[in-house]
Amino acid sequence: MMEPQLKSRRLVDDDRISSLPVELIYCILAHLPIHDVARTSILSRTWRNIWKTHTRLILDDSFSLKVSSKKSESCLSAFSGAVDKILFVHTGSIWDFELYVPEKLHQSHIDRWCKHLSDKGIRTLKLSNSEWNGCSIPSYIFDCSELTQLKLSKWFLSPPHKSGCFSNLIEVSLVDVVITSEISFGNQLQKLYLLRCRGIQHLSCQFTNNNNLRRLDISRCDTMDWRCFNYTNTLEVFTLFTYLPNFNKNKPVDLIKLLGSSPRLKSLSLVDLTLQTSNHPQSTIEHYLRKKEEAIEHYLESVDWTNVILHQLQFVEIFGEVGSRSVLHLIKLLAASSPSLRDMTLVCRKREHSFEELFMMKQELLRVPRISPQAQIVWRI
Repeated sequence: MMEPQLKSRRLVDDDRISSLPVELIYCILAHLPIHDVARTSILSRTWRNIWKTHTRLILDDSFSLKVSSKKSESCLSAFSGAVDKILFVHTGSIWDFELYVPEKLHQSHIDRWCKHLSDKGIRTLKLSNSEWNGCSIPSYIFDCSELTQLKLSKWFLSPPHKSGCFSNLIEVSLVDVVITSEISFGNQLQKLYLLRCRGIQHLSCQFTNNNNLRRLDISRCDTMDWRCFNYTNTLEVFTLFTYLPNFNKNKPVDLIKLLGSSPRLKSLSLVDLTLQTSNHPQSTIEHYLRKKEEAIEHYLESVDWTNVILHQLQFVEIFGEVGSRSVLHLIKLLAASSPSLRDMTLVCRKREHSFEELFMMKQELLRVPRISPQAQIVWRI
């Protein structure tokens, strides 16, 4: 039998834990893995059911490993059972939800969970697939009208014809996502990150004259419809990273148009803009590249930049083939059209140029006229 003194002390400790403000308890739970959040129910009566109304549920890869066994079938059963139990005993709103989908998990589980989330007031959603398994984002996600942040990895994105509208989305990140039909994330969107995505031409309806996009990062994606970017007057940060062989002669033309329609641009990063061709003899490739280079440079020389003033552009980064004549010409145009320019960083591939060529390039860059008195060109090899 417990001594009266020990029993009394335990009751005092229990009261101290129970008397913590609910806001503080939620703050503590926000820093714990979901398993530890559930374990807090034994601390006191007050804590017993608080975790069931916790607004942040992180079911990431570490959660998957913890609940899974060694056998593949029981592994999936254990995972789906754990997620079912957590979601369907949860009685409150879920504002922040992250889910890692293990290999070979059936689509029906994902559909069921997303349907449950659609009326929970979800604001931040991250869904990561462990493999390319042909899974599509459930249509219920498009009914989450309160969603402000969406992160997807390794999914097919196929919006239904009749679905809700993203009216509050501010940030979207897509990694290894295939977009199969026209989609818009709403006019409130401010940040859009695209990495190794296909079908991004279906985002054309995102770029309208009333969009509020502030940051756009496009990295290693497939062919895009550059006509989508006619309305970029709110754009402040733009990053383009591509090494794709389908680079065509229209891209520099449209890049110039994009810069001309982005008066608020503050940071510009161009990475690995290299013209590549395959399955042709070396002599044919060299001739093709030379003709292409001449055509691009001729176009840049013919462009009237009189009305193209990038008033707020402060930082420029160009990675890759910065020694080509067309890129050097683009550098000159940017330096002459950016009165607020502070730093232009150029990273060149050393292996593609001799020491003498690199020296000549650097000397030419030092002579580039700059409209901004504080602009400096930083050369890296």
